[in-house]
Order: sequence, then structure tokens, then C-alpha cells
Amino acid sequence: MTRLFVAVVVCVTVLGLGGCGGEKKAEYEDVLIWGRGADSKGLDPGKEEDGESIKVCDNIYEPLVTYKSDEPVIVPCLATKWEISDDGMTHTFYLRKGVRFHDGSRFDADAVVFSIKRQFGDPRYKYWSSMKMDNLVEDVVKIDDYAVEFRLKEPSWLFPNYCTMHFMYIVSPRAVGKYGESYGTTTSVPAGT
Repeated sequence: MTRLFVAVVVCVTVLGLGGCGGEKKAEYEDVLIWGRGADSKGLDPGKEEDGESIKVCDNIYEPLVTYKSDEPVIVPCLATKWEISDDGMTHTFYLRKGVRFHDGSRFDADAVVFSIKRQFGDPRYKYWSSMKMDNLVEDVVKIDDYAVEFRLKEPSWLFPNYCTMHFMYIVSPRAVGKYGESYGTTTSVPAGT
């Protein structure tokens, strides 16, 4: 603990972010310096397993639903509302209108279907595989431009919880199509909402 405290004091003083003197304060007045444990390995949310990549993906992509910031309650994100069938086998999400991806393309049901179906049976999408989503999700179907239906193989009232996870983030089909296998690497530009 003492070493960490000394390291923080040294960094703050050397970088002019506080401490005595403050002669460098004006130079860094509008700059936030953020330290990370490592570089991101990639930025394709379905493929990434390391925390540093996921931290960045969290700031690029969004899921259909998310958790309320101060309590464990699921709230709308890219979906404005959702319904679960009485038997728990069908989950219908109604999508937010007017949303664009960073590349300018439109967010809609086609983007959701694309983002999810590209993971079906593909071992490169490790979280999808590790969560055994192929055993749970039968299909994801476009109902109209702003509604999608997840058809499950078995009832699950917890499915909206899965929809908050980073492997369920929605990516731009146009960006993935443009970069192909290199999407999410340093040679591509990620496009979330």
C-alpha cells in the first residue's frame, strides 16, 4: 500500500496534476490521463475476452437492454421495451428509432439479426460459446424494421440478463462487411451506436 501511495504521489507531482509548485497545471488543465493495465487486444465485442478490450467496447457499443446504473434492474437501451411470451420461449424486443452507427448507417432489426447470427456455431465468439448460447437460442428473426424476436430452445425468463452482456452488443453490419475478418483489429474502425 505504501509503494502504491508513493507511486501515485510521484506521478501526480511529475505530471503536474497537483502537489506543490503546480507550474505544469495550466498545460494539463483540460487533460484527463487514464492508466490502463494493457492495450486492448481487439474491439470486436463478441470475440474479446480480456478486460481491457471489453472496457473500450463498453464505450463504443450498446446492447438491447442494460442494467440501471445504481441497482440490478434491467432497463431499455437500444430496445425501448421487450415482451416475454407466457411460456418463456419467445422474447420480442422493440427497437429505438433514429439511432445511427458511428459509420452513419442506420440501426435497425437487420443490424440486430446480423450481430447475433454471426456468432451462431462460430468458436471464435468465445463468450457466446462459453455461455452455451447455441444451446439456448434457436433463432433471431426480424419482425419488422424495429422489432426482433429471439426464439429459444427452452424457456428462459433470464434471457434479458444475457442481452446485457458484451457478446450481445450490436455492431454495424456495414463496418463488419467493409473490414471482414480484420474487423475489430488495428486495421479497422469499430462502429457501434
